[in-house]
Amino acid sequence: MSQKTRVLFIGEHPYGNSGNSQMLRAMLEELDREIYEPLVFSETHIPVSDISHSYPFPLITPGPHVSDWGQETLRRAIDSTKFDIMLIVGVDLWHYHSLYEYFGKKRRERGFKIAAVFPFDTWSVRQDWLPWIKMLDFPCVYSRYGYEALKPHVPHIRYYRPRLYGAEYFVPQSEEVRKELKNRFFGVHSDRFVFGFVGGNQVRKDPLRVLKAFKQVKKHVPNCSLFLHTNVERGVFNIVQYVEDLEFEVGDIIVKPQNYDFPRNKVPRMYNAIDCLVNASMQEGLSWTIIEAALCGTPVIATFTTAQMELSDMFLPVPCIDLSYVPMMSSSTFTHVESRAAHVETLVGRMVQVAKNESSRNKMRETVVQLGKQWVDKTESINSLLEVVCREKLQIERKNEILFMQHSAAGDVFMTTRCLRSLKERHGNIPLNYMTQRQFHDILKGNPYIDNLLEWDESVRDNYRYSYNPHSDVILPGHWGRNCNSILSDFYWKILRVHPHDFFIEKVKPEGFEWNEEYGLEIKDSRFFPDPAFNGSYTGQSIYVGKQICIVHTTGGDPRYRTYKYMGDVCEGLREKGYVVVQVGGQHDYPAQAVSYRDWETDRKSTRLNSSHSRASRMPSSA
Repeated sequence: MSQKTRVLFIGEHPYGNSGNSQMLRAMLEELDREIYEPLVFSETHIPVSDISHSYPFPLITPGPHVSDWGQETLRRAIDSTKFDIMLIVGVDLWHYHSLYEYFGKKRRERGFKIAAVFPFDTWSVRQDWLPWIKMLDFPCVYSRYGYEALKPHVPHIRYYRPRLYGAEYFVPQSEEVRKELKNRFFGVHSDRFVFGFVGGNQVRKDPLRVLKAFKQVKKHVPNCSLFLHTNVERGVFNIVQYVEDLEFEVGDIIVKPQNYDFPRNKVPRMYNAIDCLVNASMQEGLSWTIIEAALCGTPVIATFTTAQMELSDMFLPVPCIDLSYVPMMSSSTFTHVESRAAHVETLVGRMVQVAKNESSRNKMRETVVQLGKQWVDKTESINSLLEVVCREKLQIERKNEILFMQHSAAGDVFMTTRCLRSLKERHGNIPLNYMTQRQFHDILKGNPYIDNLLEWDESVRDNYRYSYNPHSDVILPGHWGRNCNSILSDFYWKILRVHPHDFFIEKVKPEGFEWNEEYGLEIKDSRFFPDPAFNGSYTGQSIYVGKQICIVHTTGGDPRYRTYKYMGDVCEGLREKGYVVVQVGGQHDYPAQAVSYRDWETDRKSTRLNSSHSRASRMPSSA
């Protein structure tokens, strides 16, 4: 009997109630256990109701109060378990972006493959996300919209349509049963029209816009209610207060019991109990609620947005034309990106249309059921996807070249230049490619030991026969900044175990200075020195005759706290030793009690004065 292929599934708890949870559960229940052996990492802890549940697979979860999707627990799980395929299911790719380099390192060491089934819901392609997608061996986006958007940037992207868990439960009920369910679920008379909102209390789901529209609908359809299947007490918006502010009457707003989700087998009854589902999402990767409601024959009003567009045959569309913003993760921090919100007036019109026109509703019910079934019939088995992942060999042709990687920042990039000559000599002087962010290329131009400068894209690391990333591989994990007794300038050559050579930075003539062969560095423009000692004029004779210059700057680090107060003490000590101390940088840098040069907004070339004309230089390690 051949050995089973071990698959590490990473996603939300498979017995949870979110769409991502249901997606993972569908995969696990369909998985061919004769071929595959599953191991599951849940980024959320086990729900209280499931603590005593016996799972038919090994399950690893972080603690109940972990806020980073269990990154450290996942790292330990990868270190301590053996698997052949890592499959990330449903979650946004940026959840684990800080671990991608670690994933790549482990893949190189152990030879497993990395696949992901993920959403893509943004209105534009974020360039800083592309390296995360490219590093995946089998990136599978679960919308045609996402596939078309990413294909020009990620040639090996695939489209995969996942199964809907429990699809067989979602069936339409008779009119009599629907009336009975309406009374049972909502406690209202069968002739009262009930709209339903099903989704998270999130910015992109936009529940407040649904409430605002519903308030206007009440003017045209007084005998109606809005059922909110969301957490009104937890989430982004204070929905309870907003409902009070809109002055709804008793019975207008119906809320599901908080901290409770309907069991999966009761969710179809909920869809049959409501008369119309309302979706006002700004953007969606895949809206399960639309498909589920359609299968139950419930009319749907939804926004014509991103991946939701491909389901538009199942709903009455509402255009997204109002500029809005959603929180999103960039390569370094949370940001807000442009999105589009539902046009409220159109949303109101659609809701009134469905509520008042019974014949139109009945026609929609007949149509959407068939469309929902057609969509479900075209879903793909997880076994088919894994078969492809196992069968296809990764064709990685590695260049016989060196890749040196240093993400940031200016000071660290400069420090690494001591190592480059020895690295080339170690590998027979083959081409050396230096990868860093574009704003730091300036420091490396003209370096005789660098053959190519590359923009930062960690996904290409496996394309090179030799690669070095000492900062991310060694310094950060080992907390060298706190735990090492070496000075910063010695970190890199010691880690790489090479002979250190001189720092390199291309010489330039800074604006406002001139090099005098007889006197040394000479000021030619007193405007760069607002220090009162110069009285705003230039005497014609260099003040640096017979003296040595030390360059300092305090640019760098966290821009909110650029204080570096200790630099004043450093400069005082240098002056006592006879140095003329010149500070370069931007206007907002912290003054270091040196001859000021703040009007010169540094573009990293400012530090080139170091090796050109300066005896010494001093900059913060984070510069």
